[in-house]
Amino acid sequence: MGIHRHYEGEVVSQDTLPAFMKEQIEKYTKGGKLTCLGYYRQGKDISFFLPSVFKTELQEDSDTDVIKEEDKDAAILLYGSINRYRERIKTGIVKEKEGSVIATNLDENTNDTLLDHILALQNFYHRNKDLILMIYKEAHRGYNRINWVKTVRHCVPIISKNANRNHIAYMDVCNERSHIHDQEELMVLFFSTLDYIQQEYNISMPRNEYYTLISRYEFEDMVGNQTICPRLKAIRQQFFNDRMQELWKLLYAFHNKLDKENESDVSDADHNTEYLLATDFDRVFEDMIDYLISDIHLANLKRHEDNRIIDHIFLGKSLFGEISQVYYIADSKYYKLENEIDSTSITKQYDYARNIVQMVRDRVNFGKYQNSIGIDVAESYYNRRTHGYNVTPNFFIRPRNESSDSFVFEHEKTECVFQHKGCLFDRSTLFLLHYSINLKYVLQAYVNDDEEERRRIKERIERRVRYDLLSFINDYYLITDNPKINVPDIAYSSPGILFEIEGKLFMALPKSK
Repeated sequence: MGIHRHYEGEVVSQDTLPAFMKEQIEKYTKGGKLTCLGYYRQGKDISFFLPSVFKTELQEDSDTDVIKEEDKDAAILLYGSINRYRERIKTGIVKEKEGSVIATNLDENTNDTLLDHILALQNFYHRNKDLILMIYKEAHRGYNRINWVKTVRHCVPIISKNANRNHIAYMDVCNERSHIHDQEELMVLFFSTLDYIQQEYNISMPRNEYYTLISRYEFEDMVGNQTICPRLKAIRQQFFNDRMQELWKLLYAFHNKLDKENESDVSDADHNTEYLLATDFDRVFEDMIDYLISDIHLANLKRHEDNRIIDHIFLGKSLFGEISQVYYIADSKYYKLENEIDSTSITKQYDYARNIVQMVRDRVNFGKYQNSIGIDVAESYYNRRTHGYNVTPNFFIRPRNESSDSFVFEHEKTECVFQHKGCLFDRSTLFLLHYSINLKYVLQAYVNDDEEERRRIKERIERRVRYDLLSFINDYYLITDNPKINVPDIAYSSPGILFEIEGKLFMALPKSK
């Protein structure tokens, strides 16, 4: 019982693998090592298969597979990210290439895992702290006020005489509230359920601050005897608040699942087994980065005429010119930082940049891509007077491990290829930057699906890439801004002068036409 963890690349014995993995061993392992990531549960044992990037030296030396507390949140986010990728495939947002990478025994139209129910209950608490406090205050308003009518009617007084006067005292009194409030009962069931989850599955859950909980043993009896769902049905009609109805549904769904599992044949080898795994996490990581930085309306520019497909593209501020915009292109690589990106991938990434420049030129010369490339963007790339080409920001992005889930986007290195030395604005001069991003932060942003957070991430990445690329260029090129140059006179005074300045001069778009 509890939560266990295994790491991608970990050597595993076939005897210890679940039955569904043994049946397709090559799908989940390679050379005796785990290659899949995700979630697996059998009964009350939960296992997470985690990315190798999360593995630290301390964890490598550990002789236990019990998950550390600090890794639980990341493990749950990993599950959420695979689940969201599965949803994006079902809705057609993601088009899978070369077969599915999702392996699961879940129904196609539901996310009915025990973990889903647990996360839903956990999320309800975090979203509704004000409701929980309000119900507690409402239920206990006047709790300590004495109801004298009930006290006189039901309690035995003590009467004493003093100076010909009777003194009446009550050892027991009746308060204003004599029964449990229906809403408070639901809250007691809610927090007792959270406590049960923490005890049974070793998952950290919110702590109760207000209510006296049902004892652990009594609650286990209620679960075993399947009495919680009938009790929930009995009080269902008492809730008119939308949020209380939501809580009722969450509690009923969780306990109904437990009841169904308790009714299952425990001798069955697949008893209470559920799994959701990604057999190729590279594609999940690619979709996460694409969701965070790519512009949806530029999807047509990803597929090139040479049949190559770019991973990510978005429109951002040009390195030169105050109003000019250019395309930022990127490739996501699910590699650990110590593993070098292969030369084939680097060559392809330079080719993507060349292709983008050619597509922009085709927009101007032949009217292609009119629905994807605006004429202003096209004019930002190439200046006919100087024969100069703008710089295309181009970068790799890989995962990194951080102890926190904060935004970390680190520049690793910058490289460059060119045909003519010193010709910055020649179309053969290309740059490629390497970055690593906090994987925990990416998982969280992807799962939360917050459009405002997504916008902020893209802006921060754009600013960082632009700054690092300008810094590199300033280290290797002498850039001067001279608005007084009469470009037509220089460019067309003689072929020799044009040859001398080609690739060294670029005229950005003016603020106003």
